[in-house]
Amino acid sequence: MLRAWLSRIAGTLRRRRLEEEFDEEVRDHLEMLAERFVVRGMDPVEARYAARRQFGGVTQMKEELRERRALPPIDVVMQDVGHAIRGLWREKGLAASAALTLALGIGASTAVFAVLDTVVLRPLPFAQADRLMSFRSIDRRGTPHPTILSYPNFFDYRAQNHVFERLVCFRDAHFTLTDSAPAIRVPGEIVSWDLFQLLGVQPELGRGFLREEEKPGVRVVVLSHGLWQNRFGGDRGIIGRQVHINGKTFTVAGVAPLGFQFPLDLEPVQLWTTQTTRH
Repeated sequence: MLRAWLSRIAGTLRRRRLEEEFDEEVRDHLEMLAERFVVRGMDPVEARYAARRQFGGVTQMKEELRERRALPPIDVVMQDVGHAIRGLWREKGLAASAALTLALGIGASTAVFAVLDTVVLRPLPFAQADRLMSFRSIDRRGTPHPTILSYPNFFDYRAQNHVFERLVCFRDAHFTLTDSAPAIRVPGEIVSWDLFQLLGVQPELGRGFLREEEKPGVRVVVLSHGLWQNRFGGDRGIIGRQVHINGKTFTVAGVAPLGFQFPLDLEPVQLWTTQTTRH
């Protein structure tokens, strides 16, 4: 009841405001026309009467203004739509090219907005995301293009870093799990030991990597939440268990939290393991 009463009041106020706008617009037109008659030498009073006579009445003028501002009748709209459809049907080539142009435009706009939303509008889902920076190596011989940064070079950069709080690296890889279940091939990342500390991510089970787990011969792995659930049945005793990856034995150090994904722009990563130093 209160809502209906408020709606009526709002409608009354809108109609009253429109009427005031109509009145003001009519007065403006009448005054402009009367001024023209006065400039021609007519008496001001006669000029106002003449302006009213030329407009054909204030009420009629208001009705014309209402019709101009109102939406066209539905039959007129349907007639225009039908005419447009018939025109496009006659010019099928033009219609196809127009549809293709619209599709390309919408697709490009959607792609640009997706990138803008991910990079600019939506913050990274990591702790202190505004302090994170990603960069890659560039070969400046000839035309500059990205190159793969070798592990020895990264270790040197990290040892001599005096700018950033931490330097981590990561590389895409695929791994084959060969346990009692049928072997599966999954996407993963080879990362430096402090990746999870840098991102401020606390594993759901276990821990991230330790500094000494970058030494040669040490093989540890952090499983994704999905791989832990689907491959190992969500076994909470998985920490410390040995699994076989690429024909070698790895020790499970932790399980990533639900929803964690790194890197963000790749297919869902199923596991992370450490790189090893070479000296």
